[in-house]
Amino acid sequence: MNEFIEKIKTKLLPWWNSLSSGRKIIVVAAAGGAFLVIWLLSTQLIRANYQVLYRNLDSAEAGEVIDYLNESKTAYRLSDGGTAILVPSGKIHQVRLELASAGLPKSGIVGYEIFDQANLGMTEFLQKVNYRRALEGELAKTISRLEEIKTARIHMVIPESRLFKEDKKDPTASVVLYLNRNLPLSQRQVEGIIYLVASSVEGLTADNITILDSSGKLLTDRRSTDKLATLSSNQLDMQKNVEVYLENKAQSMLDGVLGANRSIVRISAALNFDQAERTIESYDPDNLSVRSEEISEEKGSETDSADPESKHDSSNSKKNTIRNYEVNKTIEYLVSQVGNLTRLNVSVSFDGSYEMVKGPDGSTSRQYVPRSQEELDKLVALVKGSVGFSEERTDVIEVANIPFETIQDDWEEKQRMIREEKIQYWMMMGFRLAVVFVILFILWRMRNVYKEWQVRRSARKRFMNAQAEVQRKAAELIPKVSKEPKLIDHVRQIAEDTPDEIAKAIKTIMVE
Repeated sequence: MNEFIEKIKTKLLPWWNSLSSGRKIIVVAAAGGAFLVIWLLSTQLIRANYQVLYRNLDSAEAGEVIDYLNESKTAYRLSDGGTAILVPSGKIHQVRLELASAGLPKSGIVGYEIFDQANLGMTEFLQKVNYRRALEGELAKTISRLEEIKTARIHMVIPESRLFKEDKKDPTASVVLYLNRNLPLSQRQVEGIIYLVASSVEGLTADNITILDSSGKLLTDRRSTDKLATLSSNQLDMQKNVEVYLENKAQSMLDGVLGANRSIVRISAALNFDQAERTIESYDPDNLSVRSEEISEEKGSETDSADPESKHDSSNSKKNTIRNYEVNKTIEYLVSQVGNLTRLNVSVSFDGSYEMVKGPDGSTSRQYVPRSQEELDKLVALVKGSVGFSEERTDVIEVANIPFETIQDDWEEKQRMIREEKIQYWMMMGFRLAVVFVILFILWRMRNVYKEWQVRRSARKRFMNAQAEVQRKAAELIPKVSKEPKLIDHVRQIAEDTPDEIAKAIKTIMVE
């Protein structure tokens, strides 16, 4: 490892020292940018491998979950200020099952599981309290399942049953909702929560339920106890809905034909909210049928007793007939429709067309041109067909073809916006070209630096190769020199071969 580091130093330090200050700054900036990009990519990869295990836990519950993860040696991360716990995506389901088996997280909402713990010494009062707690907890769990709601708290008051009706009190409930800020709660959802709570508690009505959000804002409107006022409000809402529905139908059609902001449709609808029930009973005298018939007949005889010698007998009879007829009868029960449409008042205004006209001074302006009657008739026919215009109901439609005051201003504003958009476009293009030029300049400078470094590197490589060649040749020559006899060896050999000559040479040296 040390040898590898030394090799890197020997290769990089000469190159680094040969660079100028400006080139060193460019190299450091490029290296820093590359490191930042690598760090961001690695961070995204690390985050992608982790998923949320639990979110929005209480601090105590989060601490218990983290302790369990530490004991089980499971890797985890914290985010969102410690309110979210993340674990590796491959283990998320296993960890949730293990935590569930350990009873974690222990939610503060208690439902019907409170009755799993049997207590033989529990009084009737505690049983009622536990029942109310369980009911509140189950409703809170159900409401918290909504995507727009984080958590919910419910408080209920269930009065004791009374013997007398005048002493009886109705149950009441209060609901506090902790909402997600990015997911608003609609009024229909609030009404759904109201009727969910009302249907879950015996004797509880929607009027006795109050819903607030975490900021204390009342989400339930106080319903009036006056039924007539409530009915009038509902009728007004129904009338508005009918008018808006018909206006949208006509306006969308005209916008498709003429374009946006070229027409205006307003409708006033009259609805019949009278509630009437009629019973019609009619008879048909020409169609009779015998229902029953009763016939009685009496017969009798009489004798004249005034003259005993002459007897005169007389007889008489009486017949009575009673006949009952059934007349055909028809009974009809009629209930008039509530909220049926009785009349429409439609007001439509059309904008004309505009032509570009040159003035005496050469300037161009827009001039209003009204629409032809034939074109207006076609547009009015389209409006009548879309709103269901009926002459039998004596519906009324008013049409106006007038210039819109805002058209000229809108045209000038549009022209100004077009000019500004062009300026911004060219400025953005110039900025982008400048950025590209700077990047190309930096790359060109780095290319020159790289070329110079390559030249120096090639020269150094040639020098190192020449030095290695010299060392190689020197290594080949040194063994030959070492094998040749030294001077002392030559002298010794001569002394052994010719001792006289050596003696003469020594005498000569000593004389000199």
